[in-house]
Amino acid sequence: MLRTKVVNDSTDLVPLLRAFDDPIKKAVFKEIQSDWKAISEIREKYGEPGERALEFFDKMKLVETRWSTPEEGINGKPQKKYRSFYSTFNINISCP
Repeated sequence: MLRTKVVNDSTDLVPLLRAFDDPIKKAVFKEIQSDWKAISEIREKYGEPGERALEFFDKMKLVETRWSTPEEGINGKPQKKYRSFYSTFNINISCP
C-alpha cells in the first residue's frame, strides 16, 4: 500500500531528518518498505543499530507493527514484525 507523509511544518521535519541521518537507518527502512520483517531478521543483518533504528521508527510512527504467530516465531515464541507505514514523503515548507 502506498502512503505519503506530508510535512507542512518545520518542527515535523526534524524527526524525519533524524530518521535518515545514518546509513544503517536508511538501509533498515528500505528493507521494511517491501514486506513485513521480523526484528530477529533485522538484528541478524544489521545488529544492535538496526534494532535501535526500528525502535526509533516506531517512536516516530513511521512503521506499523504486528505480532507473528508462534509457528513463525523463534522457538515457538511470537515476535514483533515491522513494515514501513509510508512509501514517500512530501515536504512543503515555507520559511518566513
